[in-house]
Amino acid sequence: MRLFYFVHITGTDPGISGVPRVVKSLASELLATPEVELVPVSWSAELNALVHTEQKLLDNLARHGGPTLTASSEALAPIETQAGDWLLFAEVPHLGTHDAAYQPVLIEEPIAFARTRALRVAAVVHDIMPLTSSLGSERRRAFADLVRSDSGGDEAEVQRLRFALYAHGLARADLILPVSNTSGALLAQWLVAHGHAADKLPPISPNLLPEEIQGSPRALPCRPMPDARRTMEFLTVGTVCTHKNQLAAMAAFLRLIQRRPDLEVRLNVVGTVAPDVAVAASQLAKRSRGRIVLHGHLPDNRLDAMLKASRATVFISLAEGYGLPAAESLWRGKPCLCSNEGSLAEIAAKGGCLVVDPRDPDSIEAGLETLASDAERYDALLQEIAARRLRTWRDYARETVDRLAGAEGRLAESDGHGGSDSAAEAPFDAALTLASSDLSVLPAYASARPRSIRHRGILHYEREAHGAIGADTLFFGPYLWLPAGRHRITFDGEIDGQVEIALTADSGKTKLRWARLSTFARPLVIDLAEPVEGFEIVGRRTPGLERLVLRSALIEYRPLSPHDEPLPAAEFAEPPPLPVFGRNDDGRPLYFPHVVPASEMRVHDAYQVGARNQLRAGSTIAFRRRTHARVDVSTLFFGPYLELEPGAYWFRIQGDLDGQVRVRITQQFAAECLLETTLASFREPVRVELSSRATKIEIIADRLQDTQSLTLRGIEIVREAAQADEPPRPTSRPS
Repeated sequence: MRLFYFVHITGTDPGISGVPRVVKSLASELLATPEVELVPVSWSAELNALVHTEQKLLDNLARHGGPTLTASSEALAPIETQAGDWLLFAEVPHLGTHDAAYQPVLIEEPIAFARTRALRVAAVVHDIMPLTSSLGSERRRAFADLVRSDSGGDEAEVQRLRFALYAHGLARADLILPVSNTSGALLAQWLVAHGHAADKLPPISPNLLPEEIQGSPRALPCRPMPDARRTMEFLTVGTVCTHKNQLAAMAAFLRLIQRRPDLEVRLNVVGTVAPDVAVAASQLAKRSRGRIVLHGHLPDNRLDAMLKASRATVFISLAEGYGLPAAESLWRGKPCLCSNEGSLAEIAAKGGCLVVDPRDPDSIEAGLETLASDAERYDALLQEIAARRLRTWRDYARETVDRLAGAEGRLAESDGHGGSDSAAEAPFDAALTLASSDLSVLPAYASARPRSIRHRGILHYEREAHGAIGADTLFFGPYLWLPAGRHRITFDGEIDGQVEIALTADSGKTKLRWARLSTFARPLVIDLAEPVEGFEIVGRRTPGLERLVLRSALIEYRPLSPHDEPLPAAEFAEPPPLPVFGRNDDGRPLYFPHVVPASEMRVHDAYQVGARNQLRAGSTIAFRRRTHARVDVSTLFFGPYLELEPGAYWFRIQGDLDGQVRVRITQQFAAECLLETTLASFREPVRVELSSRATKIEIIADRLQDTQSLTLRGIEIVREAAQADEPPRPTSRPS
């Protein structure tokens, strides 16, 4: 088996973090496998081809235990392939390099080249955590050591975009080899949720990484000799960052030594400290009075000595693709305190690890105390390590080759069927990725305040920030030539509400597809009988659109076949226009449900004018009796002067209320009162029925003697359907 091995990134990386360690260790064992001819390759952007790797990359690959290789006489020349050859990615091609001549590569580029050469493609997948893991209420994305501190802007969002393109590209491989069952399941779930049919995915065959530390013999577990003067050392290794959860381990350790001053223990923290946790880590270390030590990055010899002297390791990460520190701890004969979920639970299942809930400080503290003071439990963990069969990199390489051989047989059998499968189920064999930067936005959105819709590498619409702009088109472009055939367009992003997507050509004259989407989970598919010029994707907001994030669009293509079933005609029909039952003060149509943000409501000048108004609090209106009661005006807000057609409407105030407030709904600048009621809560809406068209509709809120505080975020207006079976329960009647 000839195996073209991709070393474009690792060949420039002087370090030995998790992914390079896998690439180097696997390469060494593949090189020693008799039936494998290992050919290192990299990507040439100039030639748009896979090329034989030059010597400087191979020299770097040899560092830290990698294989020693000599460049071919064809170095930097495109590879030549033959039937049965494989291209294997053990690294992540879009990650950063350390050589300007070797820029990061989207995986779809070498895969596309492989397809032109009948080259089978397999990929070792470490994780897609930027797409699947989040921390905290702000939906912060968590992932392994990818964001550079000097990059500027929202680098995490850029990395998320790159990972989305990477994941879509993996779907075009012939075999996917995740490093854990957890990573494989998350990848499959994400691909299906983003438009890929589950039965069309390539085989996802998890091959768990080994415990072996290449170049180091396995250490027999043993309990340190008792010594009353000796401090028990604990060790945690890895970049100190949010998702690896070292702060939780440090905080639990601090609680333990404060509660159990009799324990002579120390926690050594080894790894570069990320900027966003540096202050907290430093404070925890200072409060420990030398019992928690931040060592930063250490050379291998010092780390090995520290690990040898440790009683146990600690690795309670919240999200990992695999968890090499936990596995390698077992190889060193040391128990590991690790998470009870995800891939770390897979490692712990065969023994030698004490699992804890990584989100529960009490559980972490109890685990540390057990390892420090429960001799019987500690000895049991040592016995589990001694009895456990630990896998080597030779085992891992052997299983990798076996899986490639098995997949090759299945693929050859599939190829032999020729046209037996219906063309409607044929795979898409070419792809083009459009970044959000390839799409255009109107000037009004480009210069919008408080921020442009084009925000930190993505298109990001927020109703609160952009809803007042008098244009519904959010993005358009990129005016491509598309060949005849079936095209599948998959968007990466999120929608809160609905967005209209129009696919057109020839400056909009040819309408190809129109749809209202409330999710990007399903792709849009179009058939082109002939090539088209000026292909365009147009995104328009709807009245119910609250938020839209668009990172990229993937256009996949394959030729049409006589076996293709026609797409349903309804898929191409333009949805009927939404009925217009109202207009705002500028005459623009309103569609229901409609939310009037607090920023569109007015506040009396007695509370000061413009930006200095005392009731304006960011995007809300906020009254506090303690602060504002001395202003001799009872009206807290009024507006927005709407025109509504006859019918029943429900008005729900979005916000918080302590006390009571009087609400009036009027028309014609308060000349006629349509409803007056007193509210003690904003939980229930109020109903107004209009027998004729009403103009200059106004919602007025007046404070009362017991109004302690009020916060207004918006007012939702819902039109009651004429045949509603059970309308919302009214809280008051029109006066």
